[in-house]
Amino acid sequence: MAAFSTRKNGVLAEVRRRVNGRTIYKSKLFPNKKKAEAWAAELEAKLLRGILPDDVEADKTIFRDLLRRYWDEVASKNKHYIRDRSIINQFAKSPLADLAVNQITKQKIYEWVSYRQATVKNSTVNRDLSLASTIFDTAINKWGARIENPVRGIQWLRPPEPRFRRISAEEIGAVFRLLGFDPAGRIENNAQLTAAAFEFAIHSAMRLGEITHMEWAHVDFDQKFVHLPNSKTGKARDVPIYSDSIKILNRQKAHGFHKPFPIAARTVSKIFSYAIGCSDIENLHFHDSRHEALSRFGAALQMQDLMLISGITNAKTLMVYYNAKPHEISGRIESAVGAPGQMTPKMRQLMALLNEINTETGQGASHEDDD
Repeated sequence: MAAFSTRKNGVLAEVRRRVNGRTIYKSKLFPNKKKAEAWAAELEAKLLRGILPDDVEADKTIFRDLLRRYWDEVASKNKHYIRDRSIINQFAKSPLADLAVNQITKQKIYEWVSYRQATVKNSTVNRDLSLASTIFDTAINKWGARIENPVRGIQWLRPPEPRFRRISAEEIGAVFRLLGFDPAGRIENNAQLTAAAFEFAIHSAMRLGEITHMEWAHVDFDQKFVHLPNSKTGKARDVPIYSDSIKILNRQKAHGFHKPFPIAARTVSKIFSYAIGCSDIENLHFHDSRHEALSRFGAALQMQDLMLISGITNAKTLMVYYNAKPHEISGRIESAVGAPGQMTPKMRQLMALLNEINTETGQGASHEDDD
């Protein structure tokens, strides 16, 4: 069906119709609506008979070929090429792979969502949909494909509830034992390096990839920070380090490593997951160390400080990582307001200041009730 819209320099006619399993879209600007309607009527009549206009290329590109081109020209050069390669490989194995791109409709996408949802989490499906949309947009905007993006308008799946996993001291010790790691001993294999990275993550709130990519040149022991030139968000940031994290870095340096943690992030993930799977520890991921670190830091730091440390600029997202326990908050309340009949240090400072002021004016001040 044709649609018409007024523009500053005329009337835009748009025709969109399905022909032989593909969507044909044509638009043209005319000086007046009469000419626009005549053009649209003629074009629709041809499309109804299955006749394609001369300048409409019957695009028979197979989705598998589009995936390959996107990998060769775009994804392979991106920072997250490993993640994108995994998603592209999944699409290449899916029922969509052998369809022409103009045959991939919203219905086909919904069918694929059901197919994929049977084996992975909703968040993974949403991540895959995001890349698929980018691939179609690239084909349309960069390579001139005359197709529509079938992912646009798709209702994404509800993501799972955020994890609220804290790590106990007993579990940290258990991880060390599983991986044969002694903080005071030598580090001689990847299992022990994995444990060392886990320990540092708990004391820094850094992501695994940031830890394994860290170089000694990035560590400023004098100013007490680690410079991350390229974090997950694509922006550089400086992560403060303190006595515990500095002690870990000094220990790593004493081992003579060419970088603080000379091990690949994928290797750490595999070793950690395997070790936890062979233990009695339930539902522990390496990334939970970031939750633990930010929850610990949150007891003493303000939100803006946590944002600078973590690189998270959204308060709602930050709260996903800050998982303080009720008894921890209760203890901080006691410290802030004091127990009944007691004065906190801040209250004592205030009373001393008031006494000093009142002494100068000839009045006394007391926190006790007047008689």
